[in-house]
Formats: sequence, C-alpha cells, structure tokens
Amino acid sequence: MDSKIIAGVLDEFYKLCEIPHQPRNEKFLSDALKTRLEKYSQNITQDDLGNIWADIPASDGFENMPCVALQAHIDMVYAIGTNPDKDGKIITQIENGYLTTGGTSSLGADCGAGVAVIFWLLENQKHAPLRIILTVQEEIGLIGASKIPHECVSNINYLINLDGFSSKRLIIGAAGGMREHFSRPLELVKAPAGKAYNITVSGFSGGHSGFDIDKNRGNAVLILGEILRKLQTKTPFAVSYFEGGETFNAIPYTASTKIVTAISAKDSLENLSNEILERYKNTDPLAEVKIAECSPPENVWTGELLSSVLTVLGGFANGVYQMHESLKNTVSDSSNLGRIYQQDGELCIDVMIRYMDENACQSLHQSHILVAGMCGFVSVVRTHYPAWKAKTDGTMLKKIENLYINEHSEKPEILAQHVGLEPSYFVKHNKELECISMGMDIYNCHAPSESLKLDSIPPFVRILSEFLKNP
Repeated sequence: MDSKIIAGVLDEFYKLCEIPHQPRNEKFLSDALKTRLEKYSQNITQDDLGNIWADIPASDGFENMPCVALQAHIDMVYAIGTNPDKDGKIITQIENGYLTTGGTSSLGADCGAGVAVIFWLLENQKHAPLRIILTVQEEIGLIGASKIPHECVSNINYLINLDGFSSKRLIIGAAGGMREHFSRPLELVKAPAGKAYNITVSGFSGGHSGFDIDKNRGNAVLILGEILRKLQTKTPFAVSYFEGGETFNAIPYTASTKIVTAISAKDSLENLSNEILERYKNTDPLAEVKIAECSPPENVWTGELLSSVLTVLGGFANGVYQMHESLKNTVSDSSNLGRIYQQDGELCIDVMIRYMDENACQSLHQSHILVAGMCGFVSVVRTHYPAWKAKTDGTMLKKIENLYINEHSEKPEILAQHVGLEPSYFVKHNKELECISMGMDIYNCHAPSESLKLDSIPPFVRILSEFLKNP
C-alpha cells in the first residue's frame, strides 16, 4: 500500500513540475489546477492574482461532517543549480529513497508536495465537506493569503496547512512579522590625512532570523558597530563606508568598513576585536576580524552622521525580546537588524520584527523609531502581517495528535514557529478557526539540493485521510 501512495502522490507532483510556477509567474499553473478542480466542484473561485478556492461536496455518507479546509501555496523558489531545464521545468530523479533534482534546481516540494497530496486525496479517499484553498506568492511575503477574502474562511471549522517541512511536527501557531526600513541622507566631507584601514568582520554563523534568533549568534553589523564605538575611546577616526548583512530576515554574518585615523590604530583594533570575539567563541567559532592598511578614501562621513549611526547600532533592541508563555523553548517576540547599506545617496538599515504579541511588536517598533528618529533616520514599514496565535486545546489538534500516535507509536512535537505562515491571515478573518500546519520530510528547501523523503509520504497521507473521514 505504501508504494501505491508514494507512486500516486509523485504522479501528481510530476504534473506540477511540468509548469513553471515561481512567485508572480503562477498563472499557467493556477489555470491548470482550476481546470482539474472542475472535476470535483461546481463552486470554484479564482481571483486576479491566481488564488483559488473551491468547495468539494462530501462523499456519500459524510455530508453531516464539519467542513475542513486543505490549504497550500502553489508558488516555489526556483534556485538554479547545474544545467537547469531551459523552460524552467523541474527535472526530478529518485536517489536512495529521496526525490531530488540531482542538483539541477530546487525541487519545489515546498509546497508542491502539499498540493500533490491534496489532489491524491480528492481522487482516492472518502471525505467530509472540503474547501480547497490554493494560494500564490507565498514565498515573497504571504501575499496571496493576504488577499483571501473573509467569506472564504468565515464558515469553516478546521483548516490544515500542508506547508510543513517535518513529519514529526504539528505547527499550531506562527509569528507575525514587521519589516522596518530606516534611512537618512549620506552626508560626506573631504577625508582627513592619516592612516586608512579596511576592517572586515566575517565567519559568523548567521542564520534565519526566525529559526535561529534564539541561538545567541553574533550579529556582524552590531559587532562591527561595537568595535568602532570602543575605538572612539582610544582615538578619533572617520568612516568612508559601512555595510553588512543581506536582507531583513537573515542574521548578518559579515560586515565591513573603511576608517581613517590620525595615528596608527591597528593594535587597538586587534585588541578590541579579540575581546569581543571571545564572547562568541562557542556560538561562532569561525568568526574573525581582519584589519588591513589600505589607500585613503577621498571622502568620509560627517562626524554627526558617524555619531548617529553608531548610536543607532548601539541602541537597537536586537535578538529575543521574550519567550512564549505556554510553549516550552519557543520564542514569542524578537528583532533582527539584518542589513546596513548605502543606496541612492542614503544610508539605509533594514530590520525584521517577529511577534506573537502585537503589543510586543509595537513596543519594539516604537523603540526603534525613537532611537532612529533621534539620530536623523526616517522610518517606513515595508510589510506587516499578523500572528497566528497558538491554541493548545483545540479539538482538531487532539484528534490529529491521536491519529499521529496511532500511526507512529510516539507523540509528535507540537510547537509554534517563529516565522510567518499563511494561517496568520485566515485566523484574522475567523477567530474561531482551528488551524494546524503539517507536512512531510523536506530538506534544504529553496536550494538545488532540496529533497523529499519518500517514506514520509504514506504516514502523512494516512493521518490526513483518517481525519477527513471523521473531523
């Protein structure tokens, strides 16, 4: 039976691989899936973005059961590896019990595996009344889910999001997010005479600002700022540039600057750097600070700009703000200063706040605005999406947990993730809606090495099948 389930789900997945479906390029796949849903439903809506929701009548004898929504996103991150298909199709192969692309591109099991399971269930299993919700542009900020209307989820009892990456986990909550952007004019003056140094902080572990924020890893941008603040107590200096990090939601692992000092400062810089690196020897054992003499720049920041930037870097609330009150070892609220860079004549800083508590989000945001505003920075909120607050006593959770124990002979891990997930928007529309996110074992998402563990498919399908027959 397991081999039949695997073969059936893979057959559905292969159909997705034939049609490119990166974010904002989902139209052809959306149209194809809408056509397929017409076999099962006469009540289908497709919006202008490509989101689809469809009501599937219950199987005979299951008409009086509660309605269950099955939800997945249809877009994927297309990371190119070696020899990608020229048409953007996904070329797959099976290696040692895993579905992969052999390194040609990302696989798209996130969340194509969930979409494939939905269509396998529709074709093969009896079920209660269903609502199928297929969203777009999840990978670039939950955009499709944010456009799902109130009426799509207002009259359903349970929603299962099929975007989980581990067969051992039941996700019952997810953090909301706010992306902050701060900027001020880049004010320059002629560089003074003196010695110039390139300073590079590198080798820090970095990581995802949701999954890794509680690991106490060093933030390379803030550490470089600390080095410069401490250097101010030793000798005056000027800065010609300061940059580091890659994006809002990644912990910076490298940062660099160029400074000009009136006297030699290499010994002081090395001593200060070694003192700071000692604090991170356990979390970031490969971290290092390189100091190299270089040719002097033509221009440097004004003294006021330098003072303002170092004040901001020293005053930002960064890292874990508070832990979850009822879920063990789960972060509730955090902040990550992800990037500092120069662009179009401005100095810019990008920050990511993640939160379960809206009040905590606003406290962090106001703190950042206050510090940055005092230092001449203007703030803009780029995105702000809601939290999905965990419900530990839900009826659906208890039933699926029992089905999991029957299938695996052990309890699942039950947690709230410190990242954004689409149910955040659905519970905003329906406060009574019970949601769970679950999935199969998917590794190295968004990379050419992405893989789907095949033997994780049948247990997942059986748990869903049993729940849909008696929600």
